[in-house]
This record gives sequence, structure tokens and C-alpha cells, in this order.
Amino acid sequence: MKIPLVASAKVHRYLSDPRFKKEFDMPFKVDRSYDVPYVAGYSKDDRVVFIDRHYKKMMGAVDTEPYIFIHEKAEKALIDTFGLKYQVAHHIATHLERMTIDRDGINWDKYEKFVINQYKHIGHEKVVKVPPDLDLTPYQDEHNVPILRQLQHNAKREDKAG
Repeated sequence: MKIPLVASAKVHRYLSDPRFKKEFDMPFKVDRSYDVPYVAGYSKDDRVVFIDRHYKKMMGAVDTEPYIFIHEKAEKALIDTFGLKYQVAHHIATHLERMTIDRDGINWDKYEKFVINQYKHIGHEKVVKVPPDLDLTPYQDEHNVPILRQLQHNAKREDKAG
């Protein structure tokens, strides 16, 4: 994927680094058979992008999944390649996602609202079927204890059942 130019020299260095590009461009599978908090996540080995099984990807005529993939792949590649903390990688990935959406002529506010309205929150909708190899780094770095406990509990249950 052609990455849009960014104004920040530091972010540009990250996104144009050959190690990042190699990791970002690594082939991946999409798995839509699990519950994933906040719509999407990735496997520990970055070979799978998990999209929540209830996620409705079409926003009118716009398929939103390619933008979700950009975000998830960039976030994981930044963490794995440069050792960035989740919050920093997430911020950069969101910026890249937004720039791509803007480049494609899609309204960011409408897109963001569409995606956020599908988030699974603890207490709102239970996360029951968890990918056993979901990378928990985002939940650990955010100190999101309720979601982390539920993910770990349900992942163990999935392992025993599978």
C-alpha cells in the first residue's frame, strides 16, 4: 500500500523505514469469527487481523475494512519494529488511517462515528469468543483491567474447548 506523506519528520522516518515497510507489507489472514473489543486486533505473530464477528463493514457504499487493516497493521508493525508503546503506535496508526481516509475522499467524522458505534465495551456487550492468540499488548498498555481479565478468562476457556 502506498502510505500518504505525513508532516512529522519523525513519523515519516518510522513509516518510510524499510523494516517497518517489510513488517507492514507482510501477508496476513483476516479472521471474522471472534469477539474483539474495539472492533479489531491482531495476532501475536502479526499473521492475522481479527475483525469482530459482529462488525458491519459497509458504511453505505464504502467498505471500511481496508482502513481498519491499515490501522492494525501499522500499529503492530510500529510496536514490533521500533518497540513503541501501544499509545504512541496507536496515535501514529490513527493518523495514518485518517490520512488515507482523507486521501480517498471519505468524511473522517462520519467514518469514526460508524466504527466507534460498533465497539464492544465491557458491561455493554460481553466479549465471549476470544481469539486464543490475540495480542493483548493494547489492553495491557492501557491498563484496561476489566477487558484484559475477560479476554484472558475467555481465551483460556477457548483453548480448553478447542
